[in-house]
Amino acid sequence: MRLMRMVETIVVMVLFVGIISPVQVMYEGFSQTNGSEVVEFDMRVRKINRTTAALNGKATIKEDLTNKFICQADALHSPKGNNQYNVYPMKISPTGLCNFTNKVWSDYHPYFERYSEDMMQIDECPVLQRVVLFKDMIVDKKMFPRYIPSGLWRILVQCSEDMGRSFGFEMKMKAYEDGYF
Repeated sequence: MRLMRMVETIVVMVLFVGIISPVQVMYEGFSQTNGSEVVEFDMRVRKINRTTAALNGKATIKEDLTNKFICQADALHSPKGNNQYNVYPMKISPTGLCNFTNKVWSDYHPYFERYSEDMMQIDECPVLQRVVLFKDMIVDKKMFPRYIPSGLWRILVQCSEDMGRSFGFEMKMKAYEDGYF
Protein backbone atom coordinates (compact mmCIF):
# COMPACT_ATOMS: atom_id res chain seq x y z
CA MET A 1 0.00 0.00 0.00
CA ARG A 2 2.76 2.43 0.96
CA LEU A 3 4.81 1.53 -2.14
CA MET A 4 1.74 2.09 -4.33
CA ARG A 5 1.24 5.58 -2.85
CA MET A 6 4.92 6.40 -3.51
CA VAL A 7 4.62 5.26 -7.13
CA GLU A 8 1.46 7.39 -7.57
CA THR A 9 3.26 10.41 -6.11
CA ILE A 10 6.23 9.95 -8.45
CA VAL A 11 3.94 9.56 -11.49
CA VAL A 12 2.05 12.76 -10.58
CA MET A 13 5.35 14.63 -10.10
CA VAL A 14 6.65 13.44 -13.50
CA LEU A 15 3.40 14.47 -15.22
CA PHE A 16 3.40 17.84 -13.47
CA VAL A 17 7.01 18.60 -14.41
CA GLY A 18 6.27 17.54 -17.99
CA ILE A 19 3.40 20.01 -18.22
CA ILE A 20 4.97 22.91 -16.32
CA SER A 21 8.66 23.44 -16.99
CA PRO A 22 11.12 26.29 -17.54
CA VAL A 23 10.14 28.26 -20.61
CA GLN A 24 11.26 30.60 -23.34
CA VAL A 25 8.88 33.54 -23.92
CA MET A 26 8.32 35.57 -27.10
CA TYR A 27 5.98 38.47 -27.93
CA GLU A 28 3.06 37.65 -30.21
CA GLY A 29 1.13 40.93 -30.21
CA PHE A 30 0.30 44.21 -28.50
CA SER A 31 -2.86 46.30 -28.68
CA GLN A 32 -4.48 49.17 -26.86
CA THR A 33 -7.84 48.21 -25.40
CA ASN A 34 -9.13 51.69 -24.50
CA GLY A 35 -8.25 55.18 -23.30
CA SER A 36 -6.15 56.74 -26.05
CA GLU A 37 -7.19 60.18 -24.74
CA VAL A 38 -5.22 59.49 -21.51
CA VAL A 39 -2.33 57.30 -22.73
CA GLU A 40 -1.87 56.39 -26.37
CA PHE A 41 0.05 53.25 -27.25
CA ASP A 42 1.53 52.93 -30.73
CA MET A 43 3.33 49.61 -30.34
CA ARG A 44 4.10 46.80 -32.75
CA VAL A 45 5.71 43.40 -32.45
CA ARG A 46 8.48 42.84 -34.98
CA LYS A 47 9.81 39.39 -35.74
CA ILE A 48 13.60 39.50 -35.56
CA ASN A 49 14.22 35.85 -36.46
CA ARG A 50 12.61 32.45 -35.98
CA THR A 51 13.19 32.46 -32.23
CA THR A 52 12.89 36.13 -31.30
CA ALA A 53 10.32 38.90 -31.57
CA ALA A 54 10.71 42.44 -30.25
CA LEU A 55 8.34 45.19 -29.14
CA ASN A 56 8.83 48.59 -30.78
CA GLY A 57 6.94 51.85 -30.62
CA LYS A 58 5.91 54.54 -28.20
CA ALA A 59 3.54 55.26 -25.35
CA THR A 60 2.38 58.87 -25.18
CA ILE A 61 1.27 59.87 -21.67
CA LYS A 62 -1.02 62.81 -22.39
CA GLU A 63 -1.59 63.98 -18.81
CA ASP A 64 0.01 63.64 -15.40
CA LEU A 65 -1.12 60.35 -13.84
CA THR A 66 -1.73 60.25 -10.08
CA ASN A 67 -2.80 57.69 -7.50
CA LYS A 68 -6.42 58.32 -8.61
CA PHE A 69 -5.77 55.84 -11.42
CA ILE A 70 -6.30 52.33 -10.05
CA CYS A 71 -4.38 49.77 -12.13
CA GLN A 72 -4.45 46.00 -12.29
CA ALA A 73 -2.99 43.26 -14.45
CA ASP A 74 -4.55 39.87 -15.16
CA ALA A 75 -3.04 36.86 -16.90
CA LEU A 76 -5.02 34.52 -19.13
CA HIS A 77 -3.60 31.26 -20.49
CA SER A 78 -4.45 29.23 -23.58
CA PRO A 79 -2.68 25.88 -23.14
CA LYS A 80 -3.21 24.78 -26.75
CA GLY A 81 -2.58 28.22 -28.23
CA ASN A 82 -6.05 28.23 -29.80
CA ASN A 83 -7.25 31.48 -28.17
CA GLN A 84 -9.46 29.64 -25.66
CA TYR A 85 -8.20 31.35 -22.52
CA ASN A 86 -8.52 30.48 -18.86
CA VAL A 87 -7.92 33.03 -16.12
CA TYR A 88 -4.60 32.19 -14.49
CA PRO A 89 -3.97 32.98 -10.80
CA MET A 90 -1.00 35.23 -11.61
CA LYS A 91 -1.99 38.90 -11.33
CA ILE A 92 -1.28 42.33 -9.96
CA SER A 93 -4.18 43.29 -7.70
CA PRO A 94 -5.89 46.67 -8.15
CA THR A 95 -3.66 49.38 -6.73
CA GLY A 96 -3.21 53.12 -7.15
CA LEU A 97 -0.66 54.08 -9.81
CA CYS A 98 1.62 55.78 -7.27
CA ASN A 99 1.38 52.77 -4.96
CA PHE A 100 2.35 50.64 -7.96
CA THR A 101 5.44 52.74 -8.73
CA ASN A 102 6.42 52.66 -5.04
CA LYS A 103 5.88 48.97 -4.26
CA VAL A 104 5.58 46.83 -7.40
CA TRP A 105 7.43 48.62 -10.22
CA SER A 106 10.88 47.94 -8.72
CA ASP A 107 10.39 44.22 -9.55
CA TYR A 108 9.78 44.96 -13.26
CA HIS A 109 11.69 48.19 -13.96
CA PRO A 110 15.05 46.52 -14.73
CA TYR A 111 13.44 44.46 -17.52
CA PHE A 112 12.09 47.58 -19.25
CA GLU A 113 14.63 50.36 -18.65
CA ARG A 114 17.34 49.10 -21.01
CA TYR A 115 14.89 49.02 -23.93
CA SER A 116 13.17 52.35 -23.42
CA GLU A 117 13.83 56.06 -23.21
CA ASP A 118 12.14 58.16 -20.54
CA MET A 119 10.56 55.19 -18.72
CA MET A 120 8.76 56.02 -15.46
CA GLN A 121 11.07 55.64 -12.50
CA ILE A 122 10.64 53.75 -9.25
CA ASP A 123 8.78 55.92 -6.68
CA GLU A 124 7.81 58.47 -9.37
CA CYS A 125 4.53 60.14 -8.50
CA PRO A 126 2.78 61.66 -10.29
CA VAL A 127 3.86 60.07 -13.55
CA LEU A 128 4.39 63.14 -15.70
CA GLN A 129 3.37 63.68 -19.33
CA ARG A 130 5.94 62.30 -21.77
CA VAL A 131 6.61 60.05 -24.71
CA VAL A 132 8.19 56.72 -23.78
CA LEU A 133 10.02 55.09 -26.70
CA PHE A 134 10.56 51.33 -26.89
CA LYS A 135 13.30 49.96 -29.13
CA ASP A 136 13.65 46.22 -29.78
CA MET A 137 12.35 45.17 -26.37
CA ILE A 138 12.73 41.43 -25.96
CA VAL A 139 10.88 39.48 -23.27
CA ASP A 140 13.15 38.41 -20.44
CA LYS A 141 11.85 35.14 -19.04
CA LYS A 142 13.25 36.09 -15.61
CA MET A 143 10.35 38.53 -15.36
CA PHE A 144 7.99 35.56 -14.87
CA PRO A 145 7.87 32.77 -12.29
CA ARG A 146 10.42 30.08 -13.12
CA TYR A 147 7.81 27.47 -13.97
CA ILE A 148 4.81 28.53 -16.01
CA PRO A 149 2.82 26.43 -18.44
CA SER A 150 3.73 26.67 -22.10
CA GLY A 151 1.10 28.02 -24.48
CA LEU A 152 -0.35 31.37 -25.46
CA TRP A 153 -0.65 34.10 -22.80
CA ARG A 154 -2.64 37.34 -22.67
CA ILE A 155 -1.65 39.93 -20.11
CA LEU A 156 -4.42 42.50 -19.66
CA VAL A 157 -3.51 45.79 -17.97
CA GLN A 158 -6.32 48.19 -17.10
CA CYS A 159 -6.13 51.53 -15.26
CA SER A 160 -9.20 53.60 -14.40
CA GLU A 161 -10.25 56.45 -12.16
CA ASP A 162 -13.55 57.15 -10.48
CA MET A 163 -14.47 59.82 -13.06
CA GLY A 164 -14.84 57.02 -15.60
CA ARG A 165 -11.68 57.72 -17.57
CA SER A 166 -9.44 54.73 -18.19
CA PHE A 167 -6.71 53.29 -20.35
CA GLY A 168 -5.51 49.78 -20.95
CA PHE A 169 -3.58 47.45 -23.17
CA GLU A 170 -3.14 43.77 -23.92
CA MET A 171 0.08 41.90 -24.58
CA LYS A 172 0.11 38.46 -26.13
CA MET A 173 3.08 36.21 -25.55
CA LYS A 174 3.92 32.65 -26.43
CA ALA A 175 5.71 30.46 -23.89
CA TYR A 176 7.66 27.51 -25.25
CA GLU A 177 9.28 24.73 -23.28
CA ASP A 178 12.92 25.58 -22.59
CA GLY A 179 15.07 24.16 -25.36
CA TYR A 180 12.21 24.24 -27.90
CA PHE A 181 14.34 26.28 -30.31
